[in-house]
Amino acid sequence: MDEHTEYFLDNIVTWSDESYLPTQQEALLSRTKTTGIIKYDLNVEGRQLQIYDVGGQKSERKKWQDALEGVSVVFYIVSLSDFDQNTYEDADLNRMKDSLDLFQTTMQKEWLRNAKFILVFNKKDVFERKLARTELKKYFPEFDEPNDVEHGMAFIKKQFQDRTSGKKLQCLTTCATDTEQLQETFEEIKKLLFAK
Repeated sequence: MDEHTEYFLDNIVTWSDESYLPTQQEALLSRTKTTGIIKYDLNVEGRQLQIYDVGGQKSERKKWQDALEGVSVVFYIVSLSDFDQNTYEDADLNRMKDSLDLFQTTMQKEWLRNAKFILVFNKKDVFERKLARTELKKYFPEFDEPNDVEHGMAFIKKQFQDRTSGKKLQCLTTCATDTEQLQETFEEIKKLLFAK
């Protein structure tokens, strides 16, 4: 189940009112799984950008090369809250470990050798709530630090950095349901994209 399912179930009676309109926050909490490859053409500060959103499920990954060959920047989004969940396709495969393996494989693709990689850690808020009740060590036995956000984040970040094969990696952390923090992250991304 999605980490926001409880919120939606708790409020189902409110939403049954025909006049109810969802809030901006509720819209941000909803999730739509990306399937296929979706292309967005954006104009950011007078610069034309083409953004490709690709589905991360195993069945979607074979399609990536056609869209991503020759891209200049790869945003690899990591859900921090995935550390204690398994993949949809394989009930025995931890999502974070799958993300780590996929990241390493993606970094090594010949057709992405000239691309800049920006790693975005998302769902820091959910990660923090989960660590209050779940030990990271249960899923990553090599983790031997205090079970808090600071140490957990440092551990996960290092796991990704260790898989870069020496390639430079930019890292950002955000919470996509916090519009203020998301705006700050977007400003950081613009700096990274438009840096000379």
